[in-house]
Amino acid sequence: MQTIVSPSKKLGKKPRILSITRYARWWMTSLLVLSDAFFLALSLGGALVARHIWLGGVGDLTLYGRAMPFMAAFFVLAAWQGLYRGGGNSPVRELQLLSESVSITFLLVMAFTFFTQTGTRYSRFVFLGGWGISLVALPMGRWGMRLLAGKLGWWGEPLAVLGDGTMGQQVVAYLLQRSGLGLCPVVLLTDEDSSARRASNVPLLRFASPDDVLRYLREHHLETLVVIPAETPDDWIQRIINASDSHIRRILFISDLGKLSGVDVRSYDLNGMLGLELRQNLLSLPGQLTKRGIDLFLAIVSSCIVLPASLFIAVLIKLDSPGPVIYKQSRVGRRGKLFDVWKFRTMVENADEILQTYLQQYPEMRREWEATQKLKEDPRVTRVGRLLRKFSLDELPQLVNVLRGEMSLVGPRPCMPQQVELYGHVFELYKRVRPGITGLWQVSGRNDTTYAERVRLDEYYVRNWSIWLDIYILARTVWVVLKREGAY
Repeated sequence: MQTIVSPSKKLGKKPRILSITRYARWWMTSLLVLSDAFFLALSLGGALVARHIWLGGVGDLTLYGRAMPFMAAFFVLAAWQGLYRGGGNSPVRELQLLSESVSITFLLVMAFTFFTQTGTRYSRFVFLGGWGISLVALPMGRWGMRLLAGKLGWWGEPLAVLGDGTMGQQVVAYLLQRSGLGLCPVVLLTDEDSSARRASNVPLLRFASPDDVLRYLREHHLETLVVIPAETPDDWIQRIINASDSHIRRILFISDLGKLSGVDVRSYDLNGMLGLELRQNLLSLPGQLTKRGIDLFLAIVSSCIVLPASLFIAVLIKLDSPGPVIYKQSRVGRRGKLFDVWKFRTMVENADEILQTYLQQYPEMRREWEATQKLKEDPRVTRVGRLLRKFSLDELPQLVNVLRGEMSLVGPRPCMPQQVELYGHVFELYKRVRPGITGLWQVSGRNDTTYAERVRLDEYYVRNWSIWLDIYILARTVWVVLKREGAY
């Protein structure tokens, strides 16, 4: 329930702040350090065990102990890159920085063995294995730590949001939904002339001056402030920034330049003026070649693994209902060219006729179809088809599309020709990349999102494309498929 405080009333009795909340940033930093230390040691231990099992013996273990001080370089690098701030790093950015820190650390360790001329006494398998395991274990360890700490109420730095308009409330809703970021809005602040009436699950407080805001933040031990410049008076912003008695450690400014959002926007100081650089990663030839190389490698390896399962699925489809095993449908691909996307058939043969009849009989289902282009209770789907869709197994044949260069492993979901108009101006961005088997839409709710949200996610992906974003989406896809989120 929202609370509105007028300027004529007292700010209220100072609440009791638990140490776990008051020192949330310290707690989060400590938990991340413990997680990294544990999983870094576990990775090295796992590599030593694997070396002993597969190749027999690991030599003198005291030698590895002498190299361990160099592993401390990881924590220096991680701290320098902001990995222990507790909150604020996007998952994609954190994955990139973790991978870079781990790789540099193991390079330093191997350089130590080279310059001390002891390289032949160490097992290269242990170092390479420890590096590979760490690349997976550390991000997963951090994810698990956030999940556990969140359930115990130990995760999330309390902060205030200054700005009560549409953007302010969107920021509050976003941070509440994504608690893993470690930023927990506890109050929404505004001036007394504001016309705001409600906030998203947090108190809404009005103040007569920025000095009242500063006093409130100090009394309630709030050291992080999110400011919406478009919804905050300029004199308030200047007073808060320049206040000599302010205890605010971090101020985050949320820009209203929505199209410049993303993980690869960089700031520049142009003689006192703020400059923002938006990099067009899609125009980078090395990046595109790397993406295509990863697609081909993973598609070839995956094809060898899924071939036996595909044969079994084909038999089930033939036994369940009449019709072909593979279903082809025209989709819009790169540069707007049409191509046939391959899928295991999950519907009956006369699916289009059944759909039209069904939508005519049930008008409420037509509204669902128009909003999402999907139906939770689709009468066209077969029994085997429902099982395949739950685990996304119907999309395995699209590996052929990847090998043929028509699709990528990660990208916007390929749209049908009649859906192009739903993209509007975003379609020009859509055409710049190959559509993907998986993408941001699939790991952000899939069929539980509207088509407009799907378009927005596709736009975000194209504008912010990077190899690290692809790696993050692939990792998230595995989790989403296992949980069967939004699959029907």
